[in-house]
Amino acid sequence: MIANIKNITIKSKVIILAAIGLMLTALIGLLGIYDLKMVGEKLYYVGHKNVPITNLVSNIRLHNLEQELRFEQALKYSSEMDLDINAKKNYDNAVIAFDALSKKTTEEINQAEQMLIGFKADVTDLKTLSEISDTEEALKKIHVAHDKFEEKAHSTFNFLNQ
Repeated sequence: MIANIKNITIKSKVIILAAIGLMLTALIGLLGIYDLKMVGEKLYYVGHKNVPITNLVSNIRLHNLEQELRFEQALKYSSEMDLDINAKKNYDNAVIAFDALSKKTTEEINQAEQMLIGFKADVTDLKTLSEISDTEEALKKIHVAHDKFEEKAHSTFNFLNQ
């Protein structure tokens, strides 16, 4: 074998080395294109899947905080009803705002749950599927906590109305 290499002309050796270099360059280029495609898919997932669900979860939290504020306002106004003429009206407005936010939050939770179900259908990566399942479980816990809070708030409103 070594004797055969010695018999090859320098021109042939240079052509062989250039061909090997071109093949390695093509291989590196193909690997680069593949990696760019994978990054593109991840960016698409982040932009079209993660961002909308993150925005929804942020809105759910924001509306939940606003709902807690309305609940506290209703409690405050209920304690002032004997002293202030406008307190009953303010109390009623706080309860109405509480209910509107409750409805909005429930709709957003349902929308987020439906989004996650749709995302699961599109995913083939096990890690991403696991993340979606974890998010789904967290969203179910949020839904249960929201329903309990709403139920307890309404029982408090009913008590205050008596």
